[in-house]
Amino acid sequence: MDIEDRIFELTGHEAIGGKVIDAIVEEYGVDRSVARELYVKVRTERGDPNRVATREAIARLKQISFI
Repeated sequence: MDIEDRIFELTGHEAIGGKVIDAIVEEYGVDRSVARELYVKVRTERGDPNRVATREAIARLKQISFI
């Protein structure tokens, strides 16, 4: 799994960024500063799985029309 995809996945399970960063350091053996930069990048560009699901749900609700 790509490191950015793993960060995205972990953000859905762990709300605290420090835990996500620790997990990435442990799993991929990267420097903590690199893990933090990637974490910030992923959160900025993609958000987290819960936000994505919320955006998709809102988009579906907007398509509903009531007569």
